[in-house]
Amino acid sequence: MGTYIDFLAIFVTGALLYMINRRRKPSLPLPPGPKGLPLVGNLFQMPSELQWMKYHEWSTELNTDVLHLQVAGTHIIVLDNYNAAADLLETRSSLYSGRPRMVMVMELMGWDFNFGFRYYGDYWRKHRRLAQTSLQTTAIKQYRPHLTQATRNLLKRLLDDRDDGNLIPHLRQLTAETILSVAYGIEIQQENDPYIKLSEEANQGAIIAGVPGAFLVDTIPILKYVPAWFPGASFKRKAREWYKMTRAMVEVPYADAKRRIKIEAGEKDDAFTEDVLQNTLAAMYSGGSDTTVSTMGTCILGLLEHPEVLRKAQVQIDSVVKPGHLPDLDDEPSLPYITAIVKEALRWREVTPFGVPHALSTDDVYKGYRLPAGAIVIVNEWAMLHDENVYADPFEFKPDRFIDPETGRIDYSRARDPGHACFGFGRRICPGRFMAFESLWLTIASLIATFNIEKAKEKVTLPSGEEVERTVELTHEYDSAFVAPRMVMLTELMGQDFNLGLMDYGGVWRKHRQLAHQSLQATAVKQYRPHLAQATRNLLKRLLDDRDDGNLIPHFRQLAAESILSVAYGIQIQQENDPYIKLAEDANQGVIIAGVPGAFLVDTIPILKYVPAWFPGASFKHKAREWYKMTRAMVEIPYADARRRLEYGNPTVSILQTNLEKIEAGEQGDVFTEDVLRNTLAVLYAGASDTTVSTLASCVLALLEHPEVLNKAQAQIDGVVKPGHLPDLDDEPSLPYITAIVKEALRWRGATPFGVPHALSTDDEYNGYRLPAGAIVIANQWAMLHDENVYADPFEFKPDRFIDPETGKLDYSRARDPGHACFGFGRRICPGRFIAFEFLWLSIASIIATFGIEKAKEKVTLPSGEEVERTVELTHEYEAGLSVCVRFGSLLIKLYNSDVLPFRQHA
Repeated sequence: MGTYIDFLAIFVTGALLYMINRRRKPSLPLPPGPKGLPLVGNLFQMPSELQWMKYHEWSTELNTDVLHLQVAGTHIIVLDNYNAAADLLETRSSLYSGRPRMVMVMELMGWDFNFGFRYYGDYWRKHRRLAQTSLQTTAIKQYRPHLTQATRNLLKRLLDDRDDGNLIPHLRQLTAETILSVAYGIEIQQENDPYIKLSEEANQGAIIAGVPGAFLVDTIPILKYVPAWFPGASFKRKAREWYKMTRAMVEVPYADAKRRIKIEAGEKDDAFTEDVLQNTLAAMYSGGSDTTVSTMGTCILGLLEHPEVLRKAQVQIDSVVKPGHLPDLDDEPSLPYITAIVKEALRWREVTPFGVPHALSTDDVYKGYRLPAGAIVIVNEWAMLHDENVYADPFEFKPDRFIDPETGRIDYSRARDPGHACFGFGRRICPGRFMAFESLWLTIASLIATFNIEKAKEKVTLPSGEEVERTVELTHEYDSAFVAPRMVMLTELMGQDFNLGLMDYGGVWRKHRQLAHQSLQATAVKQYRPHLAQATRNLLKRLLDDRDDGNLIPHFRQLAAESILSVAYGIQIQQENDPYIKLAEDANQGVIIAGVPGAFLVDTIPILKYVPAWFPGASFKHKAREWYKMTRAMVEIPYADARRRLEYGNPTVSILQTNLEKIEAGEQGDVFTEDVLRNTLAVLYAGASDTTVSTLASCVLALLEHPEVLNKAQAQIDGVVKPGHLPDLDDEPSLPYITAIVKEALRWRGATPFGVPHALSTDDEYNGYRLPAGAIVIANQWAMLHDENVYADPFEFKPDRFIDPETGKLDYSRARDPGHACFGFGRRICPGRFIAFEFLWLSIASIIATFGIEKAKEKVTLPSGEEVERTVELTHEYEAGLSVCVRFGSLLIKLYNSDVLPFRQHA
């Protein structure tokens, strides 16, 4: 019966749309696309997995950068080339800044706080303004102590837990510690911190419901009104559960942080309210976990594969960072190779192959093609980041692609900065991109400076290349985190409508976006560097303390969680088993699953949203209800917790504290409310974990594979950092090779093959093609980051591609900065890209400065590069080890969960 009703709904809807479209008889053609069937179009041709690869295959076969698909009347535009994405999403961002409707996530699961998911409008503008103000490049400098502390904590945990071998929890701890301290001023526990669990649980539902097609209600929104007791409407029950988790994630850390701050009474209006602040912080809280952890993990994997990259980064760190010191963000200009490694990690195994879809608000014309209003626009970030014309050998981890061989400097003319694709485009660009990069840079630089990353013998057989490609699944056992067109499941059923990355272009999105950009701009994130530094130091300590455990990934997860929770909420998480890490993981799990295009039929037929949960075949409603609770918990709990801590005094510099004080004092007018703040923090909290851990893991893998890179990076650190010190972010200018490693880690194994899809708001024309309004535009970041025309040997990990060989400085004229693709395009570019890069840089630099990364004897047989493609899945299946520099003692750390890779000790 349920199948008959579904078919009848599809048939009637398709027939009406078919007749309407025939009567229109547009003068301009639509862009090329695979031939579909009458009425349903390409519905039955939509791939169920590795969508970014199929879209890229179609684009290649049809010789087009702009691909058109039509699914039951819904236009989908896939942008497979960086230039097309920049032309449309950047130059015409006013048309392409909308978001498809996501019933499950936004309307049922409580993610409407996240301005990244919201429609373009006043709500988005308030939240966006707050995020942008808080995260702009000048603003984030004040948070660098947070990043530094979180990174140092990571290193400590890695040293203390050297025998554990589980890296991901440590990376989650790092990201949680960073974002909670920056956003809320919350100092999380170093173990078992509840905020980490809160974010993980909330993100779990969002990950599942975010998979396109995962829930029928996203395709048939009227199903939203079906009662939960109705047969087949299990998605309503799931959404209800996930809603609770989402609200907890939004409110708890905010309330906790607010309690810690003594707020003076003052006249206020609705220009910038506490709601805006709370929502924006929640967006940061929810968004700063999984992506960051995944990127870190990817970077470690890249370093594992390419020990020469690790050695080169270590040499550079050794030459720049003073002996006894760890690299910090001030060293970034001097450590271009670390930057290149981070960029390559973002590119190589991007966390999300698609960005969040855009929605076209009005008809547009592009290159002679009509783009219809209402079209969903998907950016195929995977294709952009693996474009052989941009990145030579795009499937190889090669940070050197960004390095001018003559100068040793970053040169994005050699290979495009992958951050341009990774963090989104136009007005939807990630506002936290600056802090995200700083966090990645600091973590990767710290890891490279501290540890060696090596292969073990006869223990692990890594999966084949095709199996490794879905980096996004790094922390969720083969799940995916790619957002669907309209995203009914995510935004309307799972409560992900709070996420500015998924919001439609409009006032609400602008508010969230502004808050994210202000909070995470390059200047703003510097104030959070102490958080990143502390989290990194904690990581090093854990690695040293747990040297016999061998499990590296949990340490990376701890690092990511520690960083993001401290930056966003000011929450200091526990060093073990922190609940906030679990909270974000649980909430993100649903997003990863529901974010895969086609995962739930409701995304294709939104009217199914109204089917009751008891209705046969409506299990997506049950899932959405569960994920909704997790989402709400992730949004509310850390926010409420952080707010309570502020009220009790002992405020910590964080995005929450900075903006909440302004809101309470009435300084923000009607621009930012506490809801916007809560949502923005939740976006950071949910989104910065897996990607960061994946990049770190990829970087470690690359350094393991390329010991010459590690040696070179350590040499540079030793030549710059004072003896007895660790590199910090102030060392970044002096450690260009560390920067190159980070850049290459971003590029080599980009955590997301696609960015979040864009939606075309009006018809457009590009290269003689018509792009219809309403089309979904997908940026194939993977293709961009593996373009052989931009990155030579794109599938090799070569940080030197970004280094001028004569000057030793970064030279992106040699290889484009992968950050351009990794962090998205236009208004949808990731606002947290700056802090994300600083985080990665500091972490990697610290690890390189502290440890050696080597193969172990008779433990692991590392397969060929083609067998290491699905980096994401490695964190639950395999292990790697780190050998610490002799001044810290011996270290044994697992990168995965089954085999041990001991790291090389320096003589």
